[in-house]
Amino acid sequence: MCWYLFYSPWGWAAVNCDKKTLSAMVLPTPSPFYTFSYINKFSKTEDIPRKFVFNHNIKIIKQIQSYFKGEVILNWDVNLNLDKLPVFTQKVLNCVCSIPYGETRTYSDIAHCIGLPNSYRAIGQALKRNPIPLIIPCHRVLSKNGIGGFSAPGGVQFKMQLLELERKGRSYLLF
Repeated sequence: MCWYLFYSPWGWAAVNCDKKTLSAMVLPTPSPFYTFSYINKFSKTEDIPRKFVFNHNIKIIKQIQSYFKGEVILNWDVNLNLDKLPVFTQKVLNCVCSIPYGETRTYSDIAHCIGLPNSYRAIGQALKRNPIPLIIPCHRVLSKNGIGGFSAPGGVQFKMQLLELERKGRSYLLF
């Protein structure tokens, strides 16, 4: 596996993958230098190699670029590698994967989904460790009283932009 740096309509992003399996992603940033800094953070905290490729023809990258153009992606055609994460985090992220495009759930909903109804704070911590944002749509998880947090590049503002993009795309699905 290696890092693939690419440009999307929302900025520079990166994925750590081979042709079939994705293990990490950096959401779009304004410049490749910001993206590299997030990759370096990943590489320090996770066992992810730092080999970079710039010329690529990977299906998941094309899907991500299409998503940021406003295309509705209902099925990401890639396997996810979550093996190095704690079992609790894997359960949370697998549950979050089931949230449909354009819909949201609360931290409490996710806690019930994994059978631990009082673990909503731990849910937030697990989502903070999500190595594959967008594909594992942690941006679709909200607090009961508002938007909730978002630790990926761009923070809560970026989360709101993702939700708005999906809200618009969802309205096209309904007609």
